[in-house]
Formats: sequence, structure tokens, C-alpha cells
Amino acid sequence: MSESSRHSLANNVDELVRDFKVLRQFKRDSSTKYRQARKDLDDMMKTLDAQSKQDRESVERLWLRIPRLNAAKIQAHANDDLGLCNEIDEELKAIQIQVEELALGINSMERDITEISNLLTEQ
Repeated sequence: MSESSRHSLANNVDELVRDFKVLRQFKRDSSTKYRQARKDLDDMMKTLDAQSKQDRESVERLWLRIPRLNAAKIQAHANDDLGLCNEIDEELKAIQIQVEELALGINSMERDITEISNLLTEQ
């Protein structure tokens, strides 16, 4: 997966997963560090879940703007206001791009949550 399609917490997730995998091998010898690594992963899952929920709400708000923009575009066409039509088209394109970026991030977060969950349940 390309870096641009991952969410903003991806580097933190990768680091925590790497640390946990290393510590997992030595969990008896470094139980305090191991427990902390488990807690850090659990906290990251909660953070990812909260961010995913927030991003889903953002997607929903963006989708709700589209009908209003389409109605405004119809009105602008009726008034022969091509400048406004172009502005609305640009805003609709920007919404589409934002939604696509958010969706990629949400999918990436869900994959990371699954990976972390699997790591924690392998024990």
C-alpha cells in the first residue's frame, strides 16, 4: 500500500507493531515492557477507532453538502451565472477528492485495527 493511501497515524502503528513483535519473543524476560507494549497497541486501536469514526462523520457531512450544491448549480444555470456554476463544479470535485482520501484512510485504519487485534489475540 502506498504511503499516501495510509492514515496519519500509520507510522506510529508500524512502530508499535514492530516493538510488540520484538518484545513478544522475550515476554517472560521483559514482562513490564511487554505489558506496556500491549497497552500501547490497545490504546492505538482505540485511537484508530475514534479517528475512523470521526472521519466517517466527515464523509457523511461532505455527502450531505452535495444535494445543496446541486440545487445551487441548477439555480445558477437558470440565472445564466456560469461563474457560479464553475465554482460549484470545483467545490463538488474537491468534495469528491476529500471523500476518496478519507475513505482510503478509513480502510487503512480498519486494516491496522485488524492487524493489531490479531497480534494481541495470538498470545
